[in-house]
Amino acid sequence: MDLFNSRSLFRQIHQNNLIANSVADSNNDFSTISNVLIHQTLVLRENLKYWSAVKHSLIYKLYYGLQTLPKRAYAFFLQVRADDWKVQHVPNIVKAVEDDINCNISTIKRQLSDTYKKLGHIVAHKDKLGELNPDDYRLAAVQSLEPGFWTRYWIPLVLAVLIGPTLSFKVVRNRSRILDWLNNNVRDVAVGFYDNWLIKPVGDVINIIKQDSNIIAAKESLNSSVSSLERMVRDYITDNHIPVQEVDLKHQLELGDLTLIMSKYEKEMKSPVRNLVNGTLIRSLLIQIQKTKVDGDLVINGIDKLMKSQQLLLGIVSISPSIFIVYQLAKYLSRPNFIINGKDLKKSCLGNLVGLQLDDDDESRGVLLVNTINLKIESRLFLSKSVFTMLEEDLNRLLAGEDTLMKLYVVYSGYFQ
Repeated sequence: MDLFNSRSLFRQIHQNNLIANSVADSNNDFSTISNVLIHQTLVLRENLKYWSAVKHSLIYKLYYGLQTLPKRAYAFFLQVRADDWKVQHVPNIVKAVEDDINCNISTIKRQLSDTYKKLGHIVAHKDKLGELNPDDYRLAAVQSLEPGFWTRYWIPLVLAVLIGPTLSFKVVRNRSRILDWLNNNVRDVAVGFYDNWLIKPVGDVINIIKQDSNIIAAKESLNSSVSSLERMVRDYITDNHIPVQEVDLKHQLELGDLTLIMSKYEKEMKSPVRNLVNGTLIRSLLIQIQKTKVDGDLVINGIDKLMKSQQLLLGIVSISPSIFIVYQLAKYLSRPNFIINGKDLKKSCLGNLVGLQLDDDDESRGVLLVNTINLKIESRLFLSKSVFTMLEEDLNRLLAGEDTLMKLYVVYSGYFQ
């Protein structure tokens, strides 16, 4: 559990001149003191987040107790004499850990309150800084209450010393097997996903959309059959002197209507032998056969179009999951996923936004200033430039005394969800 680097926030305060509109810079003493106070609030807030996380997590609490066990044991054996040793002293270690955590939280809250009050008093009297004594606003340097380096990391270091050599030797000895496993389970899986679930489906969809030679040949075959039927009908009507207008004939052929031919065919069936000998009946039968062939080709063409449309739909559906996975992965890797004590940066911004208040006292003014600065620094990392510019303007108006709290909640809270 490492704290978010408050020094980087302090650097950003100076680089971005985020408090220029809140604290007068004409007085170098108060400008420096204000920056130091703001920096101290950042350090204290991060310490408070650290200890709050420890207090509300049983695992963190147990780990903290284990981290500080050598120090507590050493202090215990220095202070307790042998004849004063009692068994009931042992369970008090749990209470000592609880008391230690609660004491640190109380100390930090008290220091935060004092810092907010001093900072808020400077903001309230920024037009009369010449009448204030800078020494009244100086604070002793805030020492981080987080456990020291050796307290935090002695457990990993001991494990590294005990297990590290053996583990390193096994890794070196089995490096070929490890590389084979990585190649089979990582590289091959990634390459297979890329080839079989991205490239191949995209290629299939493109091939479905493209009109290849088989589809063109099938269409030409259908057009040829329809043209042949039209010529057969025209020749039959001309040879048998069937009266019909050219416009009506063309319209009937477009609809596939053979009423004229069928009427003639019905009459021919009354004398089948005679019409069979002179060939008119055979021509009528051949025209009907050609019409049946054309109808079959039309049905097959319709089914083929339906299958092609469904194949395209299935191809798009099959590639959608892989595209969604790649998109979400790229989105996750591209976004600035900053973590503060296990909490997402957006949640921290939402907390700063909710913490804004306009109460007329020094502590509230100090809280308002620090929350505003934190919100500007953190939201800059993931908000678009246009949205951040609008947020910054509204925050500056809030610091100037305008009541823009409701607008800030309504407009910007959605960006921090």
